[in-house]
Amino acid sequence: MLLAPAGAQSEERALSAEQLYRQLSPSVHMVQAAGSLDDFKRRRSISLGSAVAIGAREAITNCHVVKDKSLIVLLRAGSARTAVLARADEASDVCVLTVADAVLTPVKRIRPYATLATGERIVTIGSPYGLENSLGEGLIAGLRRRNTQSLVQITAQISQGSSGGGLFDRFGNLVGITSFILNEIQTIGFAIAIDEFARIATLPPAAEMAVVGAASPDAPAEGVRDAVPVRTGGAGAFRLELAVTRDARQAEQTWSYLTGRYGDLLAGLKPEMQRFGSTGKSEFVRLLAGTIAERGRAETLCAALSRRGHATCAVR
Repeated sequence: MLLAPAGAQSEERALSAEQLYRQLSPSVHMVQAAGSLDDFKRRRSISLGSAVAIGAREAITNCHVVKDKSLIVLLRAGSARTAVLARADEASDVCVLTVADAVLTPVKRIRPYATLATGERIVTIGSPYGLENSLGEGLIAGLRRRNTQSLVQITAQISQGSSGGGLFDRFGNLVGITSFILNEIQTIGFAIAIDEFARIATLPPAAEMAVVGAASPDAPAEGVRDAVPVRTGGAGAFRLELAVTRDARQAEQTWSYLTGRYGDLLAGLKPEMQRFGSTGKSEFVRLLAGTIAERGRAETLCAALSRRGHATCAVR
């Protein structure tokens, strides 16, 4: 997956809730899905949810919103667009919808799970109980794992109809799709991390953000070489850039997490770190893996990592 132009988190300008809504709401649609046109006309057995546009003709949502529904309609600001289910991973509850006769307004960037931190401010946009494109605001309450799936626990309130809506950070990056609540009384809400959709969807470019908290084991990885210069050409010079972190320890933790999840793809590669730049008091670390003799091989590995859910990979 391509990276947006480099820009560490501390260099970006956080937006107000009003600015975020104005910028992002055109990409979020209310979803109404029914088993037939007759059901839709009679307002019978209609499933309510939301969807987020990731391309001019593609949107992502939760599969449980559109499961077993032959008629799917995206609604926003008085317009209705018929959609069809294009790709699905029902086990992970991630689905892709396409429209044939309209141009959607896609979100500009995503932000991978590995760069999120508990305590960050977030906003949600969805259609709880059919209240089209309602704005919610809260914090990341935790970074969780369910089997192999990455989940973002949030304090922003979500309800029936919020499923498939967008979870965004304070810079306007899409970080997840709001999906379910653990307990309706306590309203503990969860979003599926945007990385999980990479297996079946071509996502927008990933923002290059500093890792301020990774969902990874506490124990550091062994053998991480510190401050290794990165060559940019020549045989054996290619490396995979896998993450940008705040410090060496977070780079070690991220490597532990990545090798645990993608060990078959990273087998034989050695982790390296490169310190770079300084913004105010902040110094960042690039986590790299190499070396790889051929660029084509490196690009193939990046593409495979992207398909498996790791959105931040670049060839250096």
